[in-house]
Amino acid sequence: MAQKKIKRASTRTARERKRILKRAETRFAERAWQERLAWLRRPRLHTAMFEKVVRDEEIIGQGGAIITNDDPAQKVEAVAKEIGWSDWRLDIFSQVVVAYRRSPTIENYVRVRRLFPEVEIQVARFSGLDSLFVLESDFKKQGVDPDLVAAALEDADEPATDALCLHLLECLIARSKLPKTGPGHIAKRRSAIMSKTC
Repeated sequence: MAQKKIKRASTRTARERKRILKRAETRFAERAWQERLAWLRRPRLHTAMFEKVVRDEEIIGQGGAIITNDDPAQKVEAVAKEIGWSDWRLDIFSQVVVAYRRSPTIENYVRVRRLFPEVEIQVARFSGLDSLFVLESDFKKQGVDPDLVAAALEDADEPATDALCLHLLECLIARSKLPKTGPGHIAKRRSAIMSKTC
């Protein structure tokens, strides 16, 4: 009789543990989803317009003139207003982001991210897509679609990045199935995607 009570108590305890774990897992998944949504809602700022404003101010400060139809300063002020930044915060952001653009070091990038965690900034790894097209033939030789690479790099588009990653994985699978011995195996393996491409 005592053994039955112990068995029922342990069964109840096991069910309670499962229920507690399920609730914790649900809360964790919901919190992770909310954090991801908050990250996706962050403004993504193109740093070039901030640098253009600073460069224009430097030219005007040296007695020069700016002749243009569009005023990047107005765009920057509109972005700052939308985010809710004061003029002071906008000035500090402009200073650190221009420092990053002029010297794109890890230290300068981290400084921008730590001082302004509420926004994401554009990171021009290839200095625009023009440089990417220099590598186009290399990508094609290895079976990587250059258009997928361009789409993934342009504004860090998630679906394009996902498609590129899937394509790279497929290329790696194809490479792993290539013959390791026999006539022409070396040439076939050399023409396949290289690990450093991924």
